[in-house]
Amino acid sequence: MTRFLFVAAIVISVAAAAPFGFPVAPFVGAGILALCGVANLVAAWSLNTRDTAHGKVWADEEQYGETGFQRVTFDYFVVVVVVLVGCSSVWVPGTVVAVEFAAVILAYQMLPRLLFRWRPRTAINSRRAAWAAEHGWTYAARDPQLKRRWTFEPFAKRPKPPHGFIDVTPKAPRCRPFAVVRGTHEGRNFVVCDFFEPVPHTPFKVWSQRIGTVCAVQMPTEVPPARYTITPKAPLQDERILIDTDAPAAARSLLTDGVVRHAKRVGLTEWEVQGGYLLAVLRPEDGTKAQVGDERAYEVVSHLSGLLDYIPGRAWR
Repeated sequence: MTRFLFVAAIVISVAAAAPFGFPVAPFVGAGILALCGVANLVAAWSLNTRDTAHGKVWADEEQYGETGFQRVTFDYFVVVVVVLVGCSSVWVPGTVVAVEFAAVILAYQMLPRLLFRWRPRTAINSRRAAWAAEHGWTYAARDPQLKRRWTFEPFAKRPKPPHGFIDVTPKAPRCRPFAVVRGTHEGRNFVVCDFFEPVPHTPFKVWSQRIGTVCAVQMPTEVPPARYTITPKAPLQDERILIDTDAPAAARSLLTDGVVRHAKRVGLTEWEVQGGYLLAVLRPEDGTKAQVGDERAYEVVSHLSGLLDYIPGRAWR
C-alpha cells in the first residue's frame, strides 16, 4: 500500500502539471508531490505513533511488508529536490547543478550534527571526563580503536528487506563511540562509551537521532560474535533465549545455567560478545531521546562482569 501510494502520487503530480508546459510544469509537479509527502507524514503520525511517559514516539504498526508508512516520506522529498535542482540546468551550467546537489546532500548530513548533536555530545564528554577523574579511570573524547570493533547488524546471514524506493536501509552502522571511559572492575578491564543512532521508525534517520550507551567488559580471549536475548513469557508460551550467531556451538558454550540465572536475577535481557568483549547496549526506553546515566552504565558493567564468573574456562580454549 505504501509504495502504491508513492507511485500514484508521482503519476498524479506529472498528470496535473503537464498542461502548464515547460518550465512551469516541473515546479507545479514538485509542489504537488511535496504536498503529498506532507500528507503522508501527517497520516503516518496519526497511524504510527504511540503514547509514552515522554510523549508520542514513532511506531511501526501500519506497514507494507517491512516498510513503515512514515518511512516513504523521505522518498517524496528526495524526488522533489531532484526535480527542482535538476530543472535549474535550464538556466545554469551542469557544473553548477552538480554543486547544488552536493550542497543539498551536505546540508542534509551536516546540519543535524551542528544543530542537534554537538551540544549533547559536548555535555556528555564533560560529564564523563569528570566521572572518570573521580574514580581514577581514563577518559577519551574519541577512541579510534573502538570505531570498527562493534556492530549492531545481525550476525547470522539473512536477507535485508527493502525500505522504500530511495531511502534504502543499509546494514546497521558500526558503533562510532565518543565519551569513552576505560577502567577496571574486579580485575577486569571495562569500557563505557556513547554513540548516536536513528530513533526507531523515524522518517528522517539523519535528523532524528538518540544516544545509546555501550557497556563492555573484556573477556579472557576473543570468541565468535553472538547476541543473546531472553524473550518474556507470553500466554501459553515458555520463556525463550534467542541466539543470533554464525557459530552456534561456540555461542552455546557461553550460555550456561549459571549465566542465565544471573542474567535473570539482575534483569539483563540482552547481551552479546564482540571483538573480545562481553557487552550490553543500553538504549532509552519507549523510543525517546532520554540519556542513560553513568551510574546505571557502571551497574551494567558489574552485571556483565558477574556473567563472566559463570562461564567455564573451557569456553575460552
